[in-house]
Amino acid sequence: MKKFILPLIAGILLVIAVVIVVVIPKKNTEKDDTKAGVDVSSENEVTTEEKTVAEGEVTTEAEAVTDSEITTEAESVDENDTVTEAALQADGFARLNEDGNVVIYADELSEDKISFIKVSEDSRIELLAKKDAKGNAKVALGTCQSCNGSPGAYYTQVGDELQCNNCGLTFPITVVEEAGGGCHPIMIDEAGIKYTDDGLIIDMSVLAQYEYLFEKVAEH
Repeated sequence: MKKFILPLIAGILLVIAVVIVVVIPKKNTEKDDTKAGVDVSSENEVTTEEKTVAEGEVTTEAEAVTDSEITTEAESVDENDTVTEAALQADGFARLNEDGNVVIYADELSEDKISFIKVSEDSRIELLAKKDAKGNAKVALGTCQSCNGSPGAYYTQVGDELQCNNCGLTFPITVVEEAGGGCHPIMIDEAGIKYTDDGLIIDMSVLAQYEYLFEKVAEH
C-alpha cells in the first residue's frame, strides 16, 4: 500500500508544478496581450479622432479665411461702385462725391477754354472753371459783381475772352483765377474750397449761400 501512495503523491505534485509553471503564466500572457490590444485599439481610435478633428479645424479655418477674403473683395467692389456712381451726374452738371460736395478734376479742364458747370438740377448756380498755367484747377461763380440782379448777368466765352451778357464787357479768361473788381466774376469763399492733388472740392453748404445771386439770371 505504501508503495502505491508515494508514487501517487509524487504524480499529483508533478501535475501541480506543471500547472504553476506552464498554464498560469500562459493565461496571464494572453490576458496581457488582450489588454494591450484593447489599449492599442483605443489609442488608434483616439489618434484617428484627434487627426479628424485637427483636419476639420484646418479645413474650417481655411474656409473661413477664403470666405473672409471673398467677402472683403466683394464689399470693396461694392463700395467702389457706389462711390463712382455717386460722383457721376447728368451731362452738364457737376460731379458730387459721397458727401454731396462738388468735385472738379484739373485734368478735365483747359487753360484756354472755360468750363461752364451747373451745380445740380435743383440749383441755378453756375460755375466757371479752368486750369491755370501750373495745371491747377481754378473756379469762380458764373455771375458778375456789377451786373448781378439783371437777367443777363452771366458769361459766355468769345474767342479767348469772357463776355458779360448784360453789359457786353469782355475780360481775359484768366479773371477766373483770382479776385478782381467791376464786372469781374464773383469768387467763392476760399474757406469752402479744398484743393487736392488732382483738383478741388467745393463744400456744398458754402455754395448754397450763393443761390440767391442766380435767382434773376436768365436760363441759358
